[in-house]
Amino acid sequence: MNKKYLLKDILFFIFLIIIACSSILPKAVNNLDELWNFNFARNFANDKLPYKDFNMVQTPLLSFVAGMILKVFGTELLVMRILAIILSISIFFIIYKILMNLKISRKIIYVFLLALMLLCKNYLCIDYNFAVLFIILLTTFLELKYIEKNSFKKDFFIGLLVRNIDFNKTNNGNFF
Repeated sequence: MNKKYLLKDILFFIFLIIIACSSILPKAVNNLDELWNFNFARNFANDKLPYKDFNMVQTPLLSFVAGMILKVFGTELLVMRILAIILSISIFFIIYKILMNLKISRKIIYVFLLALMLLCKNYLCIDYNFAVLFIILLTTFLELKYIEKNSFKKDFFIGLLVRNIDFNKTNNGNFF
């Protein structure tokens, strides 16, 4: 990879991180889904069991992972919002990698990702739908990257990824 392109890519992703941080961190606490997900993760961090000690509607993978992170870094909404930033930037990075793999012009990719980020910035939060989107995009990227390689390990790993969708949201998992 050319150093000029590497620097441009790094600067572009720093710009996306700034947009994500400026839209996620100062949000008012009025998104009830964000609060529900935070409380589910907090319950996991406090060693409570889902469906026994507290009620959940969705399946618990995202809440479990977030709960383990909350247990390490503290049970604060700020930690969940930092996780939302990491998840959001990971989604945009995977989209970037997919588009690069499809050999689309960098300028078009930059414009598309910037437009997508600005369009979605009010909705970014830690949510099982975004976790499912991340897994789907990661699966798509791996399928595109290793399209010529036919191996049991690759197919098994992708199968495990797709199966994790069910542990985030059952109806999406059943579909995929």
